[in-house]
Amino acid sequence: MSLGCGWHHDENPSREPVAPFFVPLDPAKLDEALTAQANARHEVFRRRVEAPITEHYATTHPGLEPGDVRPGS
Repeated sequence: MSLGCGWHHDENPSREPVAPFFVPLDPAKLDEALTAQANARHEVFRRRVEAPITEHYATTHPGLEPGDVRPGS
């Protein structure tokens, strides 16, 4: 989708330090612990990326929401 405004958001995926990872004593719980850490990091990343996009739409494209398609685009 093109908004025709030229705006973009640069993102450094390694911007935030990785929190310490504690290996569970039970090896059967390792996958669960890795998944929980990945999900938490994903949520922080998603919120950090969505915030400037939402702000851009609110200030530059009132009435549109991220994901809306303008006529002719």
